[in-house]
Amino acid sequence: MLPYMIKGNWLLSYASKEGISRVLNGMNRRTNGRSGMHKAIF
Repeated sequence: MLPYMIKGNWLLSYASKEGISRVLNGMNRRTNGRSGMHKAIF
């Protein structure tokens, strides 16, 4: 997993609201919408 994190610069994405939103949307997609994580940014 680490190579993907480095290549995608994952940690830097947490520095912006847009980056956090992308992460939360991805988490929501992986749970088929059941987690509701995409709502956590608002």
